[in-house]
Amino acid sequence: METSFPRLFWRTLATLGTRGRTRSKCLLPAVGLHQAEEAGRGGMILRQRHRQFLMPSAILLLFGLVSGAAQAAHQATGIKICEVDARSATIWTRLTRNAEHVWVNGPLPVITYAGRERGDAGENRPDAKPAVSFPEGVTVDGLQGAATGVAEQTRVRYRARGQTDWQNTRWQNVDTKRDFACQHRLATLAAGTDFEIQVEGRATAESPVTSTLGGQFRTSPPESSVAPVRFTMITGQNYYDRDLHSEGWNIYDHMRALNPDFFDSPDFSG
Repeated sequence: METSFPRLFWRTLATLGTRGRTRSKCLLPAVGLHQAEEAGRGGMILRQRHRQFLMPSAILLLFGLVSGAAQAAHQATGIKICEVDARSATIWTRLTRNAEHVWVNGPLPVITYAGRERGDAGENRPDAKPAVSFPEGVTVDGLQGAATGVAEQTRVRYRARGQTDWQNTRWQNVDTKRDFACQHRLATLAAGTDFEIQVEGRATAESPVTSTLGGQFRTSPPESSVAPVRFTMITGQNYYDRDLHSEGWNIYDHMRALNPDFFDSPDFSG
């Protein structure tokens, strides 16, 4: 069986800066690059489109959910490739109970400030404490975009494009105190080189791999070199204002067509 994710998900590009220096940030929540393959029960194959999915901060709380016993590991929230420079990269991984998150037509919590719902007339003070209530009969696991985390293991396989042998990071347990995520640092990489990766997930050391997400990135040129750089940037988006209700934003396809060296989403809040 094959299925596809919507345009809410976009390719998370490796980040490299001018003259070989980085200016990158991890993008939250992120999605897998290149191709996703789930070798789960029943032999399901999942091929994922490449989009980024942004949600309001209240909904980000959905991902810090607690899971029970060991089971098949999935990666419904995808991967992120971050902090890429000439010699290294950081791969962010997260494991989930299900292969897919709750769909975009799922229920949402109601958020109010001093009795007013978000968007009502009147100023919402930044220091106002929000009140969050769930629709009747709905738990946090069933809210729109929810992807319950599981405390299992990931590793990263990587190689320079064109090579046949993979290198592996060690298996790591995801951190239950950090949203069931963990990071793998790839070091001593060649500068100005395209790499491909495979992020694998499994329940325990005795369990088979049940999830694989693939991705790619390019390290920046050596710091001593001067090279042209093409990049794209967004300064913020409102999840409720997306111009394709079930598929996200039109602009992502145009940005991706530029084949940028990196994609940045700077934080102007500080």
